[in-house]
Amino acid sequence: MIAYAEREFGGVDILVNNAGIQHVDAVEDFPVESWDKIIAINLSSVFHSTRLALPGMKAKGWGRIVNIASVHGLVGST
Repeated sequence: MIAYAEREFGGVDILVNNAGIQHVDAVEDFPVESWDKIIAINLSSVFHSTRLALPGMKAKGWGRIVNIASVHGLVGST
């Protein structure tokens, strides 16, 4: 995605990370696959996209990164 933007548009000036999923279950019943998917989408995707976009922003001397979370980023589900 970042490579495409660099190739087609000359880079990424603004990156908005706005992806998130949720699964609610008791810890002892929580599927490991669901946990791994939540971590991949809610955390790892932000890290990877930011890591790839930063070099181009630094090279241009300008860029903005906006990370957006739902209410579940502040208050857990029950």
